[in-house]
Amino acid sequence: MVRRLRFSAKGLEEVRRHSWRDEYKELLYAALRLKPDQLIVDVGCGTGAFSRILAEKLDWKWGGRIIGIDRDSKLLAAARRLASASGLSPRLEFMEGDAKNIQLPDEYADRVVCQALLWLMTENDRANVLKEMIRICKRGGLVAAVEGSIDTSVGWFPDDPRLTELYAKSTSAMLKGYKKVYGYDRSIGYKIPSLFKELGLSQVRLDGITDARLRSDDRFPSDHSRGVLKLWYLQYPKQLLSKVDKIAGERGKKAFIEKNERVLTAGGMAWKEIIELNRLKVAYYSRVTSQRAMGKDATVEAGIHFVTTGIKA
Repeated sequence: MVRRLRFSAKGLEEVRRHSWRDEYKELLYAALRLKPDQLIVDVGCGTGAFSRILAEKLDWKWGGRIIGIDRDSKLLAAARRLASASGLSPRLEFMEGDAKNIQLPDEYADRVVCQALLWLMTENDRANVLKEMIRICKRGGLVAAVEGSIDTSVGWFPDDPRLTELYAKSTSAMLKGYKKVYGYDRSIGYKIPSLFKELGLSQVRLDGITDARLRSDDRFPSDHSRGVLKLWYLQYPKQLLSKVDKIAGERGKKAFIEKNERVLTAGGMAWKEIIELNRLKVAYYSRVTSQRAMGKDATVEAGIHFVTTGIKA
């Protein structure tokens, strides 16, 4: 049985809510060829962060609206709450459902989209989801998938070359490990155009929108940067290290790491390197999470949003 990943609403929203700067949004809207009166279905919407970004371009008085679909009722509850708080509720609707069996009619929507969904699937499930997305898209409408590829990611820590080295090694290990443990392809972003062509979509296009982030960039709210760091780079490493330090002997520590870090282990990263990486993360990010230090942080992270689009003939 293939394992599945689960995400908390807090963690997912913290990462995604500032993932599209205003200048990137305009590139996204152009790639999707959005118009104010369109009906859009967002498949695998999670907490609705991507749905809300698209909703900004719509006018509900002209009929523009988005239906977000997800199988996780807790994420959908958060999506509804966040939509209400954003003032975008008239343009947004959320429904629980399976991406492989979408409970909507044939040729229903002008745009059918997904973000960071297809990498979380096996090859067979991915094909079935894309077929469903094409089914509910109107003839002449557009199907789009926005995905990353971890092998295009960059992480640079100017004050810690060893952390930079281990970060790069962990990225490579994740690419291999997710495939072995879950059957997932974390380099799927630039491979989707071939899938679109195989499934009969026309005018297939690929846009690459670079997401380059300087941690101290004043265009990102500092509370968001600190929130992401504490949640993703500090909370889990601290918990992991706390448990490791309580285990006596190298054999026990090795067994614990290999059990709890199956992906990195399967990807070829040594258990001692995984411990070292987490210690360096805690030391580094503990230094830069204060308000004063955040403004001086020159850490750089970068990746590419691959936006693949195709027209249903």
